Amino acid sequence: MPWYDGQKAFRAVRARRVVRCHYCERVLEPKTSKGFLAETRDHVVPACLGGTVTVKCCWLDNQLKGDLTPERWAAFMAAYPGWWKSFRTNREVTLALRGLG
Repeated sequence: MPWYDGQKAFRAVRARRVVRCHYCERVLEPKTSKGFLAETRDHVVPACLGGTVTVKCCWLDNQLKGDLTPERWAAFMAAYPGWWKSFRTNREVTLALRGLG
């Protein structure tokens, strides 16, 4: 009877797992990727405001969200569906939020 290597099986399943961005739900690329979809960790509540909980998200969304609170980020996402296609900097997001009032 062959010996079962649980760790090897676990690594194989984990390698096939699809990881999606918490915000835009696009499939993430490996952390070593240099593209907009590279996997990063983002503080849900910004670290500068004492946040400790992190989520996996793409590099672009991490940069766009910046130090926005969850409420401001949710308002932005609701006002601009498909934001990742239109915005490239946190400054653009901040200016768009000013327009929302």
